[in-house]
Amino acid sequence: MKITRIALKILFVILAIGVVLWNSIEWSSQNKTEMANMPFRAGMYDVTVFVLNKDTLNSAFGDSSRWQNMIFDNNHAGSIATADTSFYRRYRRGYFQYKIDTLLHSVSIFKTMADSTMIASFHYHVADKNTIFFWGQQRKDSLHFILKRNVHHFQLTDRQFHWLSEANR
Repeated sequence: MKITRIALKILFVILAIGVVLWNSIEWSSQNKTEMANMPFRAGMYDVTVFVLNKDTLNSAFGDSSRWQNMIFDNNHAGSIATADTSFYRRYRRGYFQYKIDTLLHSVSIFKTMADSTMIASFHYHVADKNTIFFWGQQRKDSLHFILKRNVHHFQLTDRQFHWLSEANR
């Protein structure tokens, strides 16, 4: 009886670990498939033109409602250099989750995927591999902006980081 109880506990733990591993592998393969079908690449984009309610906002004036750059990552998440408080704020950036509908050429932006209320909804047009046009609504404001791919190199992804000898470089 005691051996059976121990064997069942071990079997339960192995099955639980197996289910968690299977789900993570399944999620990872689904995510890779979705990202391979993305209409534009993940990365950092500069906002070259930003039109809010038919008023073009210039980046030189430092308007707090203007977006400076956007980052799309491979996990359906991203961030914007903005002071807008409708996004999840951290490190002076607005973080968001996004869903892309490739049939309608639209992007829906959420604070989190668990949050059902949309922050913004945009249609997009990919002009070339480095330029994307967006237009749509954020709250009750109409937005139109153009993103240009920024070939920004992040130091820690370009080379190895050495904890002990980094000061000697």
